[in-house]
Amino acid sequence: MGTTRSFAGKWRFATASDLWVTTRSDGVLVLSSNAEDASAQWLNAYAETSGSPLWLQGTNGLYVSSSATPQADQERGTSVVAQIRLEADDSGAFRLRRLGTPADSYLSAAGTSLQWVPVSTSPSASTLFTRSVITQDLAVIQAFGAMGGNLRHAWLSDENLDNCALMAADLSDADLHGATLVGATLANAAVNRTLFVGCDLSKTDMSNVHGTNASFDTVTLGDGTSLMAANLPGAVFRGCNATGSAVMNGLEAIGADFSGASLPRVILNNAILHEANLVNVNLEEASLSAADFSGAIMTRVNLQQTTLQSATFVGATLVGTRFDGADINHCNFAQADLTNALLSKVTGASSLNLSDSILTAANLSGLDLRDATITAKTNFTQSVLDEVNLRGKALDGVVFYGASLKRALLDNTSLSNAVLVAADLSGAKLTGNISLVGANLSNASLADVDLTGAQFGALSTRTSLESHHAEALDQATLPIGFGEVCAQERVVLNGTPRVTVRQPGEEWLIEHGGQPLFVRREAERLVILQADARDAAILANIFMPNAILTNANLYAVDMSGAHWYGSTARADNANLEQVNLSNANLATMDFTQARLYGANLSYANLVNAVFRKAMLSPTQGQKPSSLAFASMQGADFGEAHLGGANLTNAAVSLDLTVAGQTSVGTPIFTLDSSLRTTLNSAVVSAALRQAFVDSGYPLLGNATITVKQNNASWLIANAPPGSDLSYRGYLQFIVLADAQPGSSALQVYGGNSLRIVRTGAGNTLEPVVIAFGATVKLQSAMNASTTCPSGLRYSMLGNGITYVDLMTGGLPPHPPKCIPSPTTWCT
Repeated sequence: MGTTRSFAGKWRFATASDLWVTTRSDGVLVLSSNAEDASAQWLNAYAETSGSPLWLQGTNGLYVSSSATPQADQERGTSVVAQIRLEADDSGAFRLRRLGTPADSYLSAAGTSLQWVPVSTSPSASTLFTRSVITQDLAVIQAFGAMGGNLRHAWLSDENLDNCALMAADLSDADLHGATLVGATLANAAVNRTLFVGCDLSKTDMSNVHGTNASFDTVTLGDGTSLMAANLPGAVFRGCNATGSAVMNGLEAIGADFSGASLPRVILNNAILHEANLVNVNLEEASLSAADFSGAIMTRVNLQQTTLQSATFVGATLVGTRFDGADINHCNFAQADLTNALLSKVTGASSLNLSDSILTAANLSGLDLRDATITAKTNFTQSVLDEVNLRGKALDGVVFYGASLKRALLDNTSLSNAVLVAADLSGAKLTGNISLVGANLSNASLADVDLTGAQFGALSTRTSLESHHAEALDQATLPIGFGEVCAQERVVLNGTPRVTVRQPGEEWLIEHGGQPLFVRREAERLVILQADARDAAILANIFMPNAILTNANLYAVDMSGAHWYGSTARADNANLEQVNLSNANLATMDFTQARLYGANLSYANLVNAVFRKAMLSPTQGQKPSSLAFASMQGADFGEAHLGGANLTNAAVSLDLTVAGQTSVGTPIFTLDSSLRTTLNSAVVSAALRQAFVDSGYPLLGNATITVKQNNASWLIANAPPGSDLSYRGYLQFIVLADAQPGSSALQVYGGNSLRIVRTGAGNTLEPVVIAFGATVKLQSAMNASTTCPSGLRYSMLGNGITYVDLMTGGLPPHPPKCIPSPTTWCT
């Protein structure tokens, strides 16, 4: 059966007793007088030509069937759709004659029911119905339009509706797929569930249309399209294509589906697209100012060159979205997911709202975010923020895990409790006494960063005193009125306070029953500091060559495994009390005047580091500083304080005299006197090799012995071929016979040249020889309570125990595998 029948009109049929043919909810045709049923009291008619048999469509959208019961229960075009002819009566009434099946029959009223009765020569009056035309046929619509007309469920597929005036028409449930609507006006039309699939709407006025779940799949929009102020919740625009600047200002399409649509240059200002699906939509060069995309799914949407001023994306999903060349000034991205979004090339980004936004792996490099709203739940995990400007921002608790912040401007920011694990802040600006208390920078990079005055430790200023009170403190007594000054700032003193003079006139420790107080001179005041309940920052395994931490607060910070050195690296006047620098590479680092009370430098690489005037005395509770197992060759401790420090098994280099010549060596182990013979013979015997193996320093196959003085001093050369990249360690060992009366021990020293392997030019590994002198002024820096590398207190010097004995560790560390230069770093 053909399906080309065109719309012949929308009609109402009534009996002589004013009962109207009505489509019941189950599709059965009945009679009703109830005005409330008016919306179900019409039938759409379709015919191939004028006067040809009709199809009748009920208000449920289905067609009257040829079954025994009059009912609308068939889809269009099925073989059982009834063919009905209207037969006019002399009175102007009509009979509805069903053709065939197997014989013709009339529709007949029986009370409020309807039935099919056989055709007869004298049909009953019950078969007569008056007809009211609600909507004219297609030809009339094409010629004159249907303004305000009822076209509900009308089948207008593939029809030519160009230039039709359909303003305020009810097109709900109508099927217009494939229809042409060029120049048509549908302003204010109702389009609930209307199908516009594949329609050409490039010059169609659909302003203020309204309706739920309309379908615009694969429609064509153009310069003449207007959807201004349309209200289309749940509409479907999948795959639609705009060939020009369609005007859609004020469109409200909550929950609409635009997936796969191509809408370049459309004008969607002030649109409301809450919860809409815009996956893979192309909105390049579109105007979207003040549009609201809250909760929308916008994965991989193309927003390049768009105007997005004041647009709202609260809770939207913008994964992989591109914003190249877009204007995003004043956009609201609160709670939005911008994972992998590209925001770095926007033309404007002022006053952004990034509250609780997810910016994982997003690229925001170069943006000025000083006036952006950023909260503790904003997540910049693995995002690219190179050269971003965040000066003066409160970034407490913000997550920057794995982010790249190279050369970022972070001066005067607050980053307390921020998560900067594995972040790269190389070259960033972080001046202005910024707060990083509680921040986690484990495995991060702070290379070439100026952190002057930065606050990492949970040590805060509580109050201050006039400078003349230093006189009382220098006498280890509290100044008069000290308790009252503390009470004013709610600093509680428990028990009997005890004053320790750390540096007369400069620094004091006040211990009592609570958290100790630290007093130090700053300008013309004596500042009182105290640790609080906050956590100190974590900088474990941080990479920070050339980092400047002048005047920084690193109190009780964990910097274990840190890499901190370089030509500009310094920590002058920094507070490093109780800092954990265990296993850190601090070679060549300058700690001049650093406060390292109770610091942990165990296993640290301190080769050629400078500790002039540094304070390494015990902290509160007499907790000592620890340099156990540290490599201290060439380090400078001039005027430093190592009283009470623990140097157990540390490696120190000493001035030596070898056959009348001065040299430098690091005492590492002793040899049995029985090996004197093989040394005198300059033979690297198996016994000698085994002794070195047993002590952890195996000799190379090409090792040679030079006898400097028989029975007294020998040099063992241990240099590999220049191309060898496997050997790291001493290039020479010095063996000296103990000159103490009655001693036959042979002391082995590592020479003053270390061979290391580090990355050189061209990013290739190369061997490098590092020379060092004796550890400077170490003896004057210690006091009787200092624990020496041997494990003995310095007070044990004498009575058969030599300085060399004290400086020889029972298990000294092997030389570091890498020592940086001022310009070449370890990686």
